[in-house]
Amino acid sequence: MEEQNHNKVKEEQGTAREHGTFVKECLKTALLALMREKSYKELSVSELCRKAGVSRMGFYRHYQVIDDLFRETARDLNGKILDALGSPFRKGTSEQWYLEAFRIIEAHREDLAIMYQENFQFEWMKVVNGLAVHDPSFSAEKKYQRLIWCGGFENVVSHWLNTGMREPPGEMAAYCVRYLPAVTVED
Repeated sequence: MEEQNHNKVKEEQGTAREHGTFVKECLKTALLALMREKSYKELSVSELCRKAGVSRMGFYRHYQVIDDLFRETARDLNGKILDALGSPFRKGTSEQWYLEAFRIIEAHREDLAIMYQENFQFEWMKVVNGLAVHDPSFSAEKKYQRLIWCGGFENVVSHWLNTGMREPPGEMAAYCVRYLPAVTVED
């Protein structure tokens, strides 16, 4: 009987986590959709919840303000690159890594362009930098190497997005291999 209760509790917890994940995904999708229609500064939690089909309580269960949702959306987009390709912080990041990164960026160009149109490069960089220097055991030198790489790569991506992605991903990868190796870091 006790084991059945324990299993039921675990099952309910799993269902609650799945529901929470679903709510967050609905809110992220709604955020990007609304940002296609109006300025980020004009968005309200109520409007976001209506678009997502989520209650305000559902929003506030996961986020305090819309900026928190934005930051998580930015982390998720960065996570897609890292999950697919692994860390770029290694000696001699390959051209293949950069090529695949630019292909993923190209595949998410609409979402990224929406974020960038509101001058979110600064917010985006805070997220990226936080991921790059998250480990308190990193030396100051290692942190600065990672920050230099992040700044260079983000600047390239930003310019590429803002100028209509005229160059193909392969050309962008070649530029990165040629100019960013001096600041890559071996983990």
